[in-house]
Amino acid sequence: MKRYLEGCHLANLIFGDQIEFLGVIPTEEGPRLVIRQPEVEAADPDNPHPMKPAINRWLRSAGFEYDEGAWTRESDLVVVSDEHEGNFILAEQGIRPIDLHLSRLAWATGEVIPWEQNPANPHRASAL
Repeated sequence: MKRYLEGCHLANLIFGDQIEFLGVIPTEEGPRLVIRQPEVEAADPDNPHPMKPAINRWLRSAGFEYDEGAWTRESDLVVVSDEHEGNFILAEQGIRPIDLHLSRLAWATGEVIPWEQNPANPHRASAL
C-alpha cells in the first residue's frame, strides 16, 4: 500500500494528477485503498488512446529515457512503468497519463520536477 500511495503522490507532482486518498475498506481479499481522481475526457471518444510512438515522444519530452524495461528521468531518478496505450488518453490538451506506475530509485535525493515545470505540460508557459 505504501508504494501505491507513493506512486499516486508522484503522479500528482510529476503529471499534475489530482488523485485523492479517501480511505481503506476491508474486503475478503484484504484491505483495499479507495481513491478518487478526475476523469480525463478523450478528444475523440472513438479513438481515446494515443499510439505507442506518440507516447514514447511524450515521455521523452517530459525528460524520460527508456532503459531496461522502464522509463527513467535522470534529473530526479523517477521511474515510470506500465506505459501501455490503455494508460494514456489523448485529450484536447494533449496526451495525459492515467494509470502509470511511478517510483523513485532508492538512492534518489532532492526534489522531483513538478508538472508546472515539466516541458510536456501544455500549459507550462502560462503556469510560469
